[in-house]
Amino acid sequence: MDTQNTLKKNKEKEDPYDFLQDIKISICSTDENDVEQSLRRQQKNSKILNKIIQELSEKLVELLKQTYEIQIEQAFNRVLKIFEILKKLQANFIFYDLYFTAFESYADKKIATLSEQAQQNWQNVPAICLEKYLSVFQIQNKINPKDVESYINYLMLMKKVPEAIKIFNIFNMRKYMNMFDLLERVISQDKVSDAILLVEKTEVELQKHLILILTEKSYIDKCVDLIQQYGLNYKEFPLLISKMEKKHIEKVLPSPDDWEKAEERVHTNKEVLCYLVETLKEQGKNDEAVSIVKRHQLDQLDYYKEHIQQINNSGKYVPNRILEKDGFGPSEEIIFGQGSGTYIHLSQFDIQEEDVVFIYDTKEQKQIFQEVEKTILNSKIVGFDSEFASQWNKFEKGGVSIIQLAVQNKIYIFDALNLLVNKFSQEFFNFCKTLFESKQIIKAGHSISTDLNEMEKTFKSEKKFDLNNFVDIALLNRDIFSLANTASLKFMVQKLLNLQMSKFEQISNWDRRPLRKSQIHYAAVDAFIVIKLYEKLVQIQQAGGALNYVNVYQEEQKDNLNNQDQKIKQNLTLVIDDKFTYTKENEHFFKKTNTTQIKFLIDNMLFKLVKYLRNSGIDAAYITEKDYQLLQDLSLREERVVVTRDNKLFNMKKSIPVYILQENLDTEKQFQEIIKFFKINQNKLNLLSRCVKCNNDNLVIISAEVAMQHLKFTHPQDFNKFEYWQCTQCKQVYWEGDTYKKSQKRFEDLNQKCQKKK
Repeated sequence: MDTQNTLKKNKEKEDPYDFLQDIKISICSTDENDVEQSLRRQQKNSKILNKIIQELSEKLVELLKQTYEIQIEQAFNRVLKIFEILKKLQANFIFYDLYFTAFESYADKKIATLSEQAQQNWQNVPAICLEKYLSVFQIQNKINPKDVESYINYLMLMKKVPEAIKIFNIFNMRKYMNMFDLLERVISQDKVSDAILLVEKTEVELQKHLILILTEKSYIDKCVDLIQQYGLNYKEFPLLISKMEKKHIEKVLPSPDDWEKAEERVHTNKEVLCYLVETLKEQGKNDEAVSIVKRHQLDQLDYYKEHIQQINNSGKYVPNRILEKDGFGPSEEIIFGQGSGTYIHLSQFDIQEEDVVFIYDTKEQKQIFQEVEKTILNSKIVGFDSEFASQWNKFEKGGVSIIQLAVQNKIYIFDALNLLVNKFSQEFFNFCKTLFESKQIIKAGHSISTDLNEMEKTFKSEKKFDLNNFVDIALLNRDIFSLANTASLKFMVQKLLNLQMSKFEQISNWDRRPLRKSQIHYAAVDAFIVIKLYEKLVQIQQAGGALNYVNVYQEEQKDNLNNQDQKIKQNLTLVIDDKFTYTKENEHFFKKTNTTQIKFLIDNMLFKLVKYLRNSGIDAAYITEKDYQLLQDLSLREERVVVTRDNKLFNMKKSIPVYILQENLDTEKQFQEIIKFFKINQNKLNLLSRCVKCNNDNLVIISAEVAMQHLKFTHPQDFNKFEYWQCTQCKQVYWEGDTYKKSQKRFEDLNQKCQKKK
C-alpha cells in the first residue's frame, strides 16, 4: 500500500484539525522540514495545543501500526523529529506516552534495531517522558555519564533548571558530578527549592555548603529552617549569625540620633557593637563611633581588625549618658535632666530604694529568699510583670530575663536568667509553682498572656504547672467600661490615677548584670502600679460608678488612643470583590496619581503574564521561588502589588496588597483582568518600552556595529536596515524587525480591547 497516497486521499474527509493531515503526510515525506513547518504554522494556537498533541499522538500510533512491516525506522525518525520540534515550541508533553505505547506494542521485535537511533537522539526527548523512553529502548546503561553531564550543564546554561534536575535524577548523576558546584549554579538562578531537593539527609558537608551559599544570598529564614531540619549546630555558621545580628542593629537604631539607646541595648555583645560602629561610621557619626570603640576597647578584637575600615581616631570623645549617669528614679530625670516631678517615683508611695530587693541566688541569699517567700505567699494580692531577654538571632529562644513581684510596700525582682537558666534553682521553681497555682492569692498584671508565654520558654519544658487566679487589668478595665479595645498601661495610669509613667526603659538591655538603678526603678514601678490600678478598678466596679469614668474613655478614643485606633485602621485588611486585599497602610502602593506607575510583583506561577505586562511598559518584577516571606519582603521594600493564583497566599494574614486572578489560565485574559481592575490607562509610547528580560525601563539606542557584537543574523547585510536598542542593565538587544512590528501591533490591539471593556 502506498501510505502517502492513501493519506492524501483521506485529506478531503472532514477533520476539525486539517493541519494534522499535513503532518500525517509529512511523516512519510522525504523532506524532513515538512514536519517542522506543519507544526510551526500552529505554534501560536495555544487554545487547542493540547488537543493538537493528543490528535497527533493518536494518529502516529495508527501510522506505526500501518508501517510496522514497511518502514518502522523511518517512522521512528519522524517521531524523534517531532520530539525535537515540540520541545522547541515548549509544547505540553502529556500525551507522549502514547508514542511509547505504540513502539512497545507494535515494534517490540524491532527494539534492538532502533536502539542505536534511540541512543543517539535521547537528548531530543522531553525530560517528562525520558524515563519511559530509556526503558522501552533499553539504553539507559549505554549512555555515557559524561554526555549526560554535558547535557545537564547545557540545560543549566539555558536556565532550564527543573529539566536539568530531572535528567540528573533519572541518570542518578550524584557520583559523577561535583555536587557543590551544581548547588551553587542552581541557587545562582534562584531555584532554592530545587537546590534543597538535591541534598540528602546523610550529606552533612553538602548541607553545610548549601546553608553557606544561601547565607551569602541572604536567604536568612530559609537557612534557619534548614539548620533546624538537618539538626546542625547554628554556631558553625558565623556569617549567618553575623547577618542576623547586623539586622538587629537596624531595629535598635531607627535613626542616628538614637545611638546612645542602641549602644546601651547591645553593649554586652562586642561583635554586635562592631556592627553598630560600622553603621554609625556610614551615617557620618564618626565621633560617636570612635567613642564606642574606646569605651569597649573594640580595637582589640580580631573582628574589628579584620572587618572595620580605619576610622578617624582624632574625633572628640562623646559620652553615652545612659551608661555614665544612673540613679534610682525615672530615666528622663536621672539621665537627661528632663521632666522633673513629671513621672511616677516610687517615693510617692513611701517605697525607697532599699524596699526593692534583687534576688539572684536562692542559696547565697537563702535567708532573704525565705523572708521574700513568706511575705509573698501570705499576701492577698501580688503585682506581676516581667522583662524579656534579648534575642540577637533567630536561634535564641528568648524568654524572660527578670520577674517582678510586688506587694503593698515591697517589690522583689528575681533574676530569671540566673535562677532558671544559668543555675536552675529548684527552690525558686517550687516557689513560682506554689504562687501561680494558688487560688487564694490574686496575681494582677497588664497583658499578662505575653509575659506567661515568654516565661514558658524560660522554665524547663518538662516542668509544667496550672495557673490560677490571674487577673489581667487590661481586660478588667475593658469590661468595666465596655470598651472596644484594651488600653495601654500608661494610658490607664494617666486616666485612672492621674499620674504619668516613664516608659524610657521599656526597650532596654535586660540581660546586663548588674542592672542600672533606673532600670530597677522602672521594673519595680511596672509591677507595683498594677496593684493600685486593680484596687481602683475594683472600687469603681463595687461602687457602680463606671458611668462617672465613661467620658474619660470617650476622650481617649478622640485623643491618646486615636493613634492606636489609627494603627488598627491602618492594619485592618480590606477586601474588594473577593480578589484583592490590602490595608490602609499600603493603599498608596496602587493609588497613584498616574495609575501606570503601579508596580507589580508576580509570583512564580505566572511568568507569561510578566512578559505581557513588561511588553506594555508596566513595571512587573518576578519571583522564581514559592517563598511567601520573600514575596512579602520585596512587596514592602519596593511598594509592589502582588499578583498570584495561590489561594493560600491570598487567604493568609499579611501586610501587603495581594490580587488573586480568577480561575483563568489564558494569559491574555489575565492581562486584561489586571488592566481593567486597576484601571491602567495605556499610552502607546509605553508599548515595548521596557526590557522583557530584566524589567529595566532604560533602553538606549546603539549602533548596528555594537548590535552585531550581541546578535547573529542569517544575512549580515541586513544589519544596517534596522534601529537598535539595548537594555542598560542586562544588555539585551532589541530592533524594529518583523517580530517587533507584530508585537507592537498585537499589544496595541490588546490594549484597545482593554480600554473598551472598562
